[in-house]
Amino acid sequence: MNTIAIAELKAHLSAELKKVRAGATLLIMDRKQPVARIIPLTSGLTLSHRASRSPQWIAYEPLLQTDPLVALETERADSW
Repeated sequence: MNTIAIAELKAHLSAELKKVRAGATLLIMDRKQPVARIIPLTSGLTLSHRASRSPQWIAYEPLLQTDPLVALETERADSW
């Protein structure tokens, strides 16, 4: 079992995950105390279902009903 500090794991996450994919177990240490273990997934493991909620886009009414440049020119003309 390989041990690694959190800071080192953050710096080399991709490389460490490649080792886990190859079958290595990774023990994560925080100030010389073990906090987590990353183990390879067993083959054939799949998600049981898709996420039930997907992002929903909401259509908002535009704040300006005209072209912004026309509104700006109109506002500047009023101030002269």
